[in-house]
Amino acid sequence: MLFRSLESYTRQSRAVFYSVLDLKNLRDLPFNQTGLLYRYRETEDYSPWKDYVLRGVNDISPDNYLGSAIAAEYFFHRGELERHKGRIERAARYYQKAATTAPRLEWVAMEGAKSLSVAKREDLALPLYENVLKINPAAVNYYLMGVANILAEKPLEAIPYLQEATFLSPQEPGYAFSLGMALQRSGQNNKAAQIFFQITQSQPTFLPARFNLAETYEKINPSQAYSYWQEYLKRAQSIPAEAAGVAYATERIAFLGRQ
Repeated sequence: MLFRSLESYTRQSRAVFYSVLDLKNLRDLPFNQTGLLYRYRETEDYSPWKDYVLRGVNDISPDNYLGSAIAAEYFFHRGELERHKGRIERAARYYQKAATTAPRLEWVAMEGAKSLSVAKREDLALPLYENVLKINPAAVNYYLMGVANILAEKPLEAIPYLQEATFLSPQEPGYAFSLGMALQRSGQNNKAAQIFFQITQSQPTFLPARFNLAETYEKINPSQAYSYWQEYLKRAQSIPAEAAGVAYATERIAFLGRQ
């Protein structure tokens, strides 16, 4: 990954950019500087730069790793420029084109998907996360696909991905926790509560699971939820990062205590 955001400009990198402008053939350009060529465009006239960037790959086989990587770099960064200008749908098309151009490069699809997630468009990110999974079916990628589905308000679709992530990395509480959230949001409260409870037993200091366990039990057994809120409060009240959760738990304990 050459640069992750337009804000990452520096005087040094800008100097490098201008130092390569006189090169006539992209294949003469050091591969680790290709991003600079099109990343520092300050106008919306992309066409001359597109021609320049792609000139060196026109006669390279699509199966050539370097050729497809250079083209994918162009399309990805073009997508980044579109995203920073607020044209998210256009950005998504370029991210997808980058992933199609270099289907074996995991970072291409991953970074495009993450950029769309930053823009809160998980609905557009889902196909890219799917591409990532095809390249590398690792636990973390199943997890990202599952979370993207949750954020896209598709909790049922998230469940199998998060189940696989949890199966592959049972020691990672965040994967199981997200599975519990998907179950909770899809109305499967008993199953969600079971997941959250298991996390509290295996990872007693993982407080989000205790919070969600109490919250879920309000829909199953309010009297049991009262004790779970008390347990959460006892463990969380001295932790500054849990201040909002502590305030909410205090309210729920007071409310349930009046029932």
